[in-house]
Amino acid sequence: MIDTLPAPEEPVQIKISPDGGSAYVIDDYENKLFRIDIAAGQVTNSVRPTRPTTPPRPPPPSTMPWAAPPSAPPAATSSPAPRATT
Repeated sequence: MIDTLPAPEEPVQIKISPDGGSAYVIDDYENKLFRIDIAAGQVTNSVRPTRPTTPPRPPPPSTMPWAAPPSAPPAATSSPAPRATT
């Protein structure tokens, strides 16, 4: 080992930037993303990601007054349709 870097309480994932200058650490304990400057050996930024909001679901069709009830399938006939004669 060459050196140690500061780390959050419970790091669960670490990614190194393509240029090798930064480490990005996800901390499960604080629910934050940390950016660590590798050369300086310091945390330079931390953010708490927000969860995307989900739009509310529409009510089930049975509670929508404007929804028509499902239509019944067409009745089956026992005899074939008459053929036209020429």
